[in-house]
Amino acid sequence: MPLTVSVIIPVYNTAAYLGECLDSVLMQRLTDIEIICVDDGSTDDSLALLKGYAALDKRIKILPQKHAGSAAARNKGLAEAKGEFVCFVDSYDFIGTNMLSKMVQEAQTDQSDIVIDGHLVLDQIFKEITQVERLGAKILQNNPCQPEDLSDELFSAFPPQNWGKLIRRSLIQKYHLQFNESVHYMNDYTFIHMLLAVATKISWINDCFTCHRINLHPHQEKNELEEFEDGLKNFALLARQLRTFALDQKYDMPYSFYLKNFIETRLDTLPTHQRGSAIRLMLSHLSEKALHRLVGSSKNKIKISLIVPVYNASAFLSECLDSLVQQTLQEIEIICVDDGSTDDSLAILNHYAVRDKRIKVLTQQNAGPAIARETAMQEASGNYVQFVDADDVLALDACEVLYTYVRLFSLDMVSFTANEFHHKTQEEFETPYHSLSWLPERFPALFTWDMVGTSMPQLAVSACLTLYRRMFLLKNNIHWINKKVFFEDTPFFIEAAFNYAQMGALKLPLYHRRIHAGATTQQVATHFKDLLFIYKHTLKLLKKLRVPAPLFQAYVDKFFNAAYFNYSHFETKDKEKEGLNFYDFCIYMLQKYRVHLPEAISASLIAHTKTQKFKERVKFKFYYLISKWKRERYVLSLFEWQRSPTFLIKVLSLPLIEIETNNVKYHSMTIKIFGYPVLKVRETAEE
Repeated sequence: MPLTVSVIIPVYNTAAYLGECLDSVLMQRLTDIEIICVDDGSTDDSLALLKGYAALDKRIKILPQKHAGSAAARNKGLAEAKGEFVCFVDSYDFIGTNMLSKMVQEAQTDQSDIVIDGHLVLDQIFKEITQVERLGAKILQNNPCQPEDLSDELFSAFPPQNWGKLIRRSLIQKYHLQFNESVHYMNDYTFIHMLLAVATKISWINDCFTCHRINLHPHQEKNELEEFEDGLKNFALLARQLRTFALDQKYDMPYSFYLKNFIETRLDTLPTHQRGSAIRLMLSHLSEKALHRLVGSSKNKIKISLIVPVYNASAFLSECLDSLVQQTLQEIEIICVDDGSTDDSLAILNHYAVRDKRIKVLTQQNAGPAIARETAMQEASGNYVQFVDADDVLALDACEVLYTYVRLFSLDMVSFTANEFHHKTQEEFETPYHSLSWLPERFPALFTWDMVGTSMPQLAVSACLTLYRRMFLLKNNIHWINKKVFFEDTPFFIEAAFNYAQMGALKLPLYHRRIHAGATTQQVATHFKDLLFIYKHTLKLLKKLRVPAPLFQAYVDKFFNAAYFNYSHFETKDKEKEGLNFYDFCIYMLQKYRVHLPEAISASLIAHTKTQKFKERVKFKFYYLISKWKRERYVLSLFEWQRSPTFLIKVLSLPLIEIETNNVKYHSMTIKIFGYPVLKVRETAEE
C-alpha cells in the first residue's frame, strides 16, 4: 500500500527549533507518512539531532547535501518522495497534530489537488503570536473551488509560501514543477502559483494548523533590493511556464493583477534610495508585455516630449543630442528651440533633424530660456515633458525609467537627481542640492507638498530635474515666465508643485550637468539681478498660492540666505557692481518679510546707508528695527534687548526696563526700571 503523505523538511542550522518541529510531525494522528529531512550542509548540531530522531523512528529519512539553499533541498526531497501527497514544513516551524489527517480527508472527499490551511505567526523576539491568518473571509465561499472561480485573485487569494499546503504529488510530476533554485528569496512562489494554475480543484481549511516563526535572526539585515529582484525573476519564470503550458492567455488578468500589486507595494516600501535601481531591474527582468500591463496603454504614441532651449551651445550640443536620440524609450519627440544663436548651433540642430525625424527645430530671436521653453511647450504633444539644457547629458535610460515610474503611481511630476561633471576633466561628482539628500530613508512613492512641509525648499527646482505631465501643466495654466531672465525654473517648479501635484522622487542620477565657464550657474555675478528678481517674483507667487506661514518663512529664509551667500562670495569688483542691487533687495525683504539679517550684513548695510540721502537712511533704519522686534534676543554694541521669557531692554549693559511675568499657580507681572521694581501686579488663580 503506497504512503499517504511525504513530509519534506529542508534543514539548515536550526538545531534550536528542529526538535519541536520533528515532534509535531511525528505526533501526527495520520501515521502513514514518511518524513524526508534534507540537511543543507548545516554547521550546527542539526544533522546530529536528525540522526538521533532517525534512530528512534524509521519513518525519518535523512538526505545530506552541500549547502545549496532551501529550494535545492526541497527539490531533492521531492525526487525521493513516494507519498500520494506531499507536504512541506520548514524546520523552524511546527504543525498541529490533526493537520495531515484533516487535510488528507478534505482532499479525498473533494478530490482536490491542493488543500490549504490557515496559519499562525510566532514572533521569536516577543515570544507571542502576532498574526492569525484565516482564509475563508478572503476568497470565494464555495469550497472546493476551481482556479477560474478565483478570477483575477487566483495568485493573490492564498499565501504563496510552500508551508501549510497538502499537494497531490501526481500534479507536480505531470507538470515537472520544481522550486526556483536561481533565487535566494521567495523561491517557492512560482512553484505554488503554477500549482494553483494547473489544479483541477482547490480546497481550504479555516483552521490554523501551521505555526510559522519569524524574526529568528533579528540582527541579520535583509537585502530588500535583492528580494525585489528575486520577486521579478519569479514573475518572469511564471510567465514562461504559463506560456509553456498554453495558460498565459487564460491567466493573463490574474497574473497582471498580482504583478501590479507586487510592484506597487514593494516599490512603496523599498528604501527611498533603492527605488531608482528597482525600476531599472524591472526594465531588465520583465517582458515588454508585462511592462505594458503595468503602465497601461495610451492613445498618444508620443510618451515624452524632450524640450531643449539652445543658445550658442555648439561646443556641447552634439553630445547632448546623442544622449536624446539614443534613449531606450523610442516613443519620444525632441523639440529644440534655437534662441538666436550666433555660432553653429542651428546648423548642428538641422543636421540631426535630417537624420532623426523625431527632432523638430524651432527658431526665435534671442529671448532667453524661459520663452524658448514656452515656445516648445506650445508645440509639444507628448504625455509628459522633460526639459534638457543644451550643454548637459541625459542618461540613456532616463526616459524609460521616469515614464515607468510616473505611470505606475499616476504621478503629475517626478523629481530625480543629477551628478555634475567638469567639462575639461570629465570628473563626475555629486552635489547635495541635486541629490535629494533631504529625503528620509523611508518615504512614500507618491506625495504632495503638504506632506513634505518645511522640507520643500530643499527640493531642487532645476528645470531639468523634473518630469511633468503635460495635461497637468495645461489644466492648471502653468507657464514659463514671459521675460528674458535667468533662474527662471524656480517659479515654474513652485507653481506646479503647489497646485497639489501628485509628486514622486527618485534618488537616481539620470541627469549629468556640465560645469563650464559659460554655464549660467557659473555666472551668478553676471545674472545676479535676475536671481534677485526671481526670488521676489517667487515669494509673491507663494503668497498667492497661500502656503502655510512656516513653509512660507522657510522659503523667505532660503531665498535671502542664497542671495547673501552668492553676494558674499563675489569678487570685490562684482560686489561693488551689485552692491546697490543687493542693498535694494535687503530693504525689500526687510519691508515685506521682516527677514533676520546676519550681523555681517547689518554692518554692511548700515555703512551703505551713510552714503544715501536722509530719507533713505530713515527708511532703512525703520524697517531694520522692525525686523529686530521679531527676534527673541538682539545685541548691537551699546544696545541689547530680549523678548522671552522676560522682556528686557539694556543700554550700556545696564537694565533700563524689565518686565517679568509668571504663570505658575498665580498670574503676576513686575515692572522694573534700572533694576528696581516700580510696579507689581498679582492675581491669584482660581482653585
